[in-house]
Amino acid sequence: MKTIYTILAAFLCISMISCEQKHTITGYIKGIGNDTIYGIHTSLHPDSINRYRGDTELPSFKTVAKNGKFTIDLPLNDLQMIQLIPGKGQVLYPDGNTYWASSKTIDLYITPNEQINISGEFFPDYLSYSISGSELNSQLAEYKKTYIHLLVENTKCDMVLDSLFKEDAPQTEKNKIYNRYKKIGNEIQALKYNYIKQHPDREASAIYLSSMDTDSVPPLYNSLNPKIRDGKLKNRLNHIVSFSTQQIQTQQRHKELTTGSIAPDFLLPDTNGNQISLSSFKDKYIILDFWGSWCGYCIAEFPHLKNYYRKYHTLFEFVGVCCNDTREKWLQAIKKNDLPWKNLFCSPEMTITRDYGILAYPSQVIISPDKKIIYIGSGVNPKFYQTLDELARSAHSNI
Repeated sequence: MKTIYTILAAFLCISMISCEQKHTITGYIKGIGNDTIYGIHTSLHPDSINRYRGDTELPSFKTVAKNGKFTIDLPLNDLQMIQLIPGKGQVLYPDGNTYWASSKTIDLYITPNEQINISGEFFPDYLSYSISGSELNSQLAEYKKTYIHLLVENTKCDMVLDSLFKEDAPQTEKNKIYNRYKKIGNEIQALKYNYIKQHPDREASAIYLSSMDTDSVPPLYNSLNPKIRDGKLKNRLNHIVSFSTQQIQTQQRHKELTTGSIAPDFLLPDTNGNQISLSSFKDKYIILDFWGSWCGYCIAEFPHLKNYYRKYHTLFEFVGVCCNDTREKWLQAIKKNDLPWKNLFCSPEMTITRDYGILAYPSQVIISPDKKIIYIGSGVNPKFYQTLDELARSAHSNI
């Protein structure tokens, strides 16, 4: 009996030690001291993948590091995407909102029973780290070091743009920074594209596939090793391919809709629940502004758009179409930004964005009183406002 009790005691001791050591994530980041580490995570199961719509508040958590060391335990039932960032790594916008700078985040993809160890160092502009315990996460961490300088510059451009919008700086200044911002994004995308081409047998390539241009996704997916396509990232890959297929259809529609095309009809609810169609608007030019509460550039453009509303609302019917959002956030954004025009809500099952070929946010469409398209544009585009001015001058000259 004594021998049995001794064995049981030894077994319990070993079990307790094992339980204490089985943290999902352990880490040490030099330079963060006793800072709080924040995190978000989401399942990549098909029923949970909604990140691409931008309409969901992802589950969050936090822990406190002790002299740079930390542990995190998450109940995982399937593959999870996780982002971590030290508190001092969050960037503060001029309006008081915080921003997760991608140069200072730790990006992870973890399966149940996987144990990850992170070691890194925090610098003023970026967080450098390596990962052990997972081949996929190790691959991602190492390759991120090759473009971390671009992520740093990306954040700086984002901050400058935010300041320019807040100060209502000239459009030429905004365009200069915005073009640089896009160029950086293209450079990062090119690096990830090359990685996929060079490493079709690595799981990291499956992760980078979501960063590719829509047209590039099908051939790159087909180039992946079958063991990667059918591996643990299979669900994520299938979602990316499905999403890309829809985008290709939208792109085709975008090409088909040209100046003079008949504007597609729609039926969308307004803030009172009334169903509004294109034919509801009569005897005026109609301006459709496609936006979302999650879109920083959409929100930043509202003051400029409201100036034009004040000048031309007797000539034009301004209509906001909120997309990829929740009804609650839509209504909150309308109130917070004091939007004076008609506001409509587009739920995921509605087809207006595909019918109008909307590929980016914000996007604007100008429709004539006889329901023909005069202008389609996206982003921060001065041509949109120039077109409004020209139409207003023409309307006044005909009075």
